[in-house]
Amino acid sequence: MPLMFDRIEPHSTVVVIGAGASGIAASEQLLANGFKVVLIEARDRMGGRASTQLVGSVPFDAGASWLTESQVNYLRTTAESSGAKLYPTDFNRALVQYKGVNVPVDLTEFMTAVERQLILPYIKSHIREFFGLRKTLPSMASMLDPLLKKYGAQAAYAREIITANEATNLDRTSIATLLNGHDLTGDNGWNPLPMDDVMIDGGMQGFVVSLAKKVKPSLGEAVQAAIRTESGITVQTTRRRLDADALIMTVPLGLLKAGIIQFDPALPTQHRAAIDRLGFGILKKTCLVYPESSWAKENHLVGLHDSPYFNFIVNVAAIAGQPMIMALSAGDKQIAADSLSIDELASELHSNVRATLGSDVPDPIDHSTTDWGNDPYALGSYSHSSLDTLGNEAEILQRPIAGRILLAGEALSDRNGYVDGAWNDGQRAASLIINN
Repeated sequence: MPLMFDRIEPHSTVVVIGAGASGIAASEQLLANGFKVVLIEARDRMGGRASTQLVGSVPFDAGASWLTESQVNYLRTTAESSGAKLYPTDFNRALVQYKGVNVPVDLTEFMTAVERQLILPYIKSHIREFFGLRKTLPSMASMLDPLLKKYGAQAAYAREIITANEATNLDRTSIATLLNGHDLTGDNGWNPLPMDDVMIDGGMQGFVVSLAKKVKPSLGEAVQAAIRTESGITVQTTRRRLDADALIMTVPLGLLKAGIIQFDPALPTQHRAAIDRLGFGILKKTCLVYPESSWAKENHLVGLHDSPYFNFIVNVAAIAGQPMIMALSAGDKQIAADSLSIDELASELHSNVRATLGSDVPDPIDHSTTDWGNDPYALGSYSHSSLDTLGNEAEILQRPIAGRILLAGEALSDRNGYVDGAWNDGQRAASLIINN
């Protein structure tokens, strides 16, 4: 990988754009190594797509909700060591509303079948990778839909969960996500669904913000342009012009795809093409807050195959003891949910709650929903491998531009869509400057 110019030395000034997990990680690492950091954030808060709002008196994670996979997630370990209260979520055992019947499911058998289906494409993809060949992959739908007839509610539930994970319809996303986690040596099959995810007490935003130990961002300041000069970088914001030696851009992929920030000169052709090939989906969340949670059942998740608006329900009341239900909508269901008013959406969700978790569930006392697709500082939720993806997009986007500009964030990581992926990639970008 190309290195940064050797003129970027400690005490040089680095502008970091975006005070989400990636921007915080990059800033903290640069500060610890003697660099001057100017962290700029367009929002009036830190956290980026980790956004926690109080609905009634209950924290609602409108953005990122879970810390995942404890064995590989540095932030999960950090949260545990800090004494934060974590609430495990069991995605594998769920209730599924399927063809008018509530069906308990265990996905072990279905995921073993998926594992078998992946063997041939896994081998083919690694052969192509060995020879340096790039080829688009089949859609996720082509892999999962043939299993619906045999596995019924299991397959339907898995499809709803994965649709939300990809934040788009499965006929628009490739099987790359499944292949990335595939292991031919596994004895018990492989499960692409979350296995040991935890929700965090108080919400994700507060936790992410707590990781900013030294850096103090300039809030409410949006970046308009990044201009390369003979001596470095000039950053134009809504408030000022900043001269710096290097720039780390951690804005969401949605802004890069839309060309919201001007690059002068323009981004290299390969970078632009890689940005265009990646997908960036929308995940809508709707929550209901109830007067109490004594009605909470043991099922943490309820798959809603029958609903035109929701992929699944997260029973926060059963997970964390807080009287909240949260529903996730992606793909066609997100589009349909956006067509309803918030009151209509809340009514639809409450009907599903009563139909699956019990007719004794009281009426909700408050509700809220999200609209990430129209958020001007995100224009979507998180990235996925589209049908145009070749598999080399992250490697291309991680390359320094003119030795002065670095892109970073969840879309460039090997854990795209996750907070720890964003964090890790922010550290990667900072390390390139530190170790140049």
